[in-house]
Amino acid sequence: MTPKQFLDLVEVRVVIPSVAPLMVGLAYSQWQYARINWLNAILLIIATVCVHLAVNTFNRYEDNKRQQNNSYLRETVSEATITDKQVLHVAVSLAVIAAIAGISVALLTDYVTWIIGIISFFIGYLYSAGPKPITNTPFGELVSGITMGYFILLRNYM
Repeated sequence: MTPKQFLDLVEVRVVIPSVAPLMVGLAYSQWQYARINWLNAILLIIATVCVHLAVNTFNRYEDNKRQQNNSYLRETVSEATITDKQVLHVAVSLAVIAAIAGISVALLTDYVTWIIGIISFFIGYLYSAGPKPITNTPFGELVSGITMGYFILLRNYM
């Protein structure tokens, strides 16, 4: 898999919606309290970005499985094919990196971080997985917006 294929697979161009609330929260923390724990901030950025990319990748994996089952959903791909196994490995690797970063932040802070992290991870999984993923319902963007907008800011304010 080439770097370009990887970046296209994880849809890195759409990571801004998950990083923006985090940056707003960090800016608010700096403005309001004049201090930021940079280790926690960097770990939280890594966890946030990796969760977002893992959800994107897993969503692509699930979409591809649905395309294989439904001929009317199939798309033609002109580039070299990336196997389902490679896509799944990328998704799982990103999820593991996010989990390690998130657990590290939780260990350095408090139980509220554990709760927010577990709920967010669970919502991220349900967003792309199962027989009826949240992304395929009318509530997909609402759930995504609440999770990324509210939970990320909430953690910064505590």
